[in-house]
Amino acid sequence: MAIWMLVAASSFLLGKGLLAVMYDRKKGSGSPGQPEAFPAGICMLIGLTETVHLAAVFLGWGLKEALPFWAALVLILCAAALFYLLARRRAFHKGVGKPEKRTFTAVQQILLACFVLSALLQVIFIWTRMSEGRTGDIVLETVRSFLVSDRIYQADPLTGLPYTEGMPARLKILCLPTLYAFLCELTGTDPSIAVWGLIPVMVLSASYCAYYLLGRQLFSGDRTRLCLFLLIVNLIFWFGDSMEEMDAFQMMHVGYRGTAVRAGILIPYTIWACLQRKWGQAFLCILAEACIVWTFYGMGACLLITVCMALIYLCRPFGKRWEERSWRNS
Repeated sequence: MAIWMLVAASSFLLGKGLLAVMYDRKKGSGSPGQPEAFPAGICMLIGLTETVHLAAVFLGWGLKEALPFWAALVLILCAAALFYLLARRRAFHKGVGKPEKRTFTAVQQILLACFVLSALLQVIFIWTRMSEGRTGDIVLETVRSFLVSDRIYQADPLTGLPYTEGMPARLKILCLPTLYAFLCELTGTDPSIAVWGLIPVMVLSASYCAYYLLGRQLFSGDRTRLCLFLLIVNLIFWFGDSMEEMDAFQMMHVGYRGTAVRAGILIPYTIWACLQRKWGQAFLCILAEACIVWTFYGMGACLLITVCMALIYLCRPFGKRWEERSWRNS
């Protein structure tokens, strides 16, 4: 579980610190909570990995040469985030009263218990699927080739032989295999356990954080609808995997792929950020998608969602003026 704890702790600290810097707490925007910080921290972790990954690819570093730079970069930023948060802790809570005591009705408790139980069963399902005989997985084979050859995108993962004609530059900038190889090398975890078991559980956990934020925004604090919304998302993940292209299949069967991270984390988090008008966090999702998904050059769903939401907000004043003129004319 070293990988799970490492990614969870670093993502939380990176996200918490980043959001604290991005949004001034004294202006009443509030301190970012754990559900908000966790997906943002994953985007930040992807960005840091991309930085070291690009340096390794274009400067010809080996995996073990790049690992100290990545570890130092993550450690320094995590320490800086922790120091910053501790230093401003009094400022965050100054003038804030005691938090409202949360009480749940019987219906809410039942819905929440069903969701938690089903989510735990999903974790067990993902974990037990590691023992199934799966072959030819390109992500796992790429990670193994990085670890064995100590090179990044210099050998064909299926044959082990060096590339004779190279590979497209667009594929070279994808950093998820490098991130997984860094985690395996740092913790000594077997790549199959990390890629098929621990990473999908992490992606599933962050996905529920993103959907929790989206549900809280859509239902304005109605806990019954929020719990029901999370339970519906959970059931969709269970039973919506009839086709490989569907998001539920990505989450439950191949949660380590970039498309799964996009479907489960980046898209709902982008929608929530746009509804909150937190364009900086939406921009983080756009950059993260470009670093992990090769289709449409990575600039696909998150960019489209952000542009459409921004256009809607820009057109709202014109719509209000048109309504006022129509009301006056009538």
